[in-house]
Amino acid sequence: MDADRIVRVRYFDRQFLRPQDFTDEQSYHVAMRRRHDIAGHSWGIVHGLALGTATGALAVEPGLAVDGYGREVVVIQRMSVPALPPAPVTGETAYDVWLVYDRIGSDVAPAGYAACGADATAFYRWQELPRLIVSEADDAVDATHPPGVPDGDLAFGPERTAPEEDHPWPVLLGRVRRTGAAGSVTVDGSGRRYAGLVASSVAHPNGTVHLDLGPTAVGDQNRLALRGPGDLFDIAADGTTTTHGGLTVQGELRIDDGALSFPAASSAPVANPQPWQLYGTKEGDQRELRVELPPGKENSLVVGTWSDQNVFTPCLTVGGDNTVTVHGTLNVVGKIITSGAVQAQAADQATRSLTTGTMLSGFSSAAGVAARLYRPQSTSTAGAVAVALAADPDLLQEVANLLRQNFPPAATTLTQHLTAEG
Repeated sequence: MDADRIVRVRYFDRQFLRPQDFTDEQSYHVAMRRRHDIAGHSWGIVHGLALGTATGALAVEPGLAVDGYGREVVVIQRMSVPALPPAPVTGETAYDVWLVYDRIGSDVAPAGYAACGADATAFYRWQELPRLIVSEADDAVDATHPPGVPDGDLAFGPERTAPEEDHPWPVLLGRVRRTGAAGSVTVDGSGRRYAGLVASSVAHPNGTVHLDLGPTAVGDQNRLALRGPGDLFDIAADGTTTTHGGLTVQGELRIDDGALSFPAASSAPVANPQPWQLYGTKEGDQRELRVELPPGKENSLVVGTWSDQNVFTPCLTVGGDNTVTVHGTLNVVGKIITSGAVQAQAADQATRSLTTGTMLSGFSSAAGVAARLYRPQSTSTAGAVAVALAADPDLLQEVANLLRQNFPPAATTLTQHLTAEG
């Protein structure tokens, strides 16, 4: 078969056929199949060919690969890997195992069918064989650029005719690591290259869904799009990924070097309960980011830390019964503003004094006032703060002014305690 032409044998009646005609017939079909293998696919492992020690000895399981020339390499039965050189007494050695295509002449012609003359003992069949190559591991070797393949062949196209056995194209099956002279053998298959598909669109036979690998129309900027009755998922030219509709993740969702954002919600407010969801909404000019819990004290949102004792420790709990609990210290930088009653549940005078000081620390210019209230008291719980204020007229005046300006109900309560305690 010509290397620069695509020709096939034409048959007709009473034609004299020579061996070359049959050879050309085979060559045509072999070449066209190999063209298909590298035109509609990318080269690599198609099926099987696992490298392991399941049988006790290092071997390659049955399977199929296609090399960069489009030649199929078939392993029909398990192949033993050639013996590895011994490892040093200490340390580790590593070797790469490659699979290549090979062809040899085989079989003897049946009696009465042998050729005459010099070809009388010629082989009767071409046998296509897989062959294994073991080489010392080299991290500089790239499985997509196998050793021994000319640079000009790395982009071998289907318009070219594939060579035969004299041009190996190794396919990496894995890296073998051996520790110690009689140590264990481990296999690393992370560098294996698998065959792929060359296409602009892949469609399911029933037409319900298809995957577009690139733009499909003028103005389409998608690198990839999954479409069914409508758009389902796409990746734009700038890398932006969009999911149309709901997304369910069965496992962990991690965001590296990015953020979880909630673009402006539509003007329509959320009309139905959305329990156990984090979402944005908008009502008029008011935008909200909501964490919604179902009602009931058995449901809660807990923010916490993992302690040195390997125990989860809550810091803040928001309950489905509208209860907010602070576990530990509440440090307020700013103002505390309330529209309802404030109930203090401090059990002792030290805690009551601390709570009052914390409240006052939220008022502007009140840091010094709070610090002066953080001291032990010896009177009743109700009058603890009142005693501290009565003993310091200047402090009393500062607190009174702050309470009148920022917390009128507390000012009234303090007046009652001062009157009761004298």
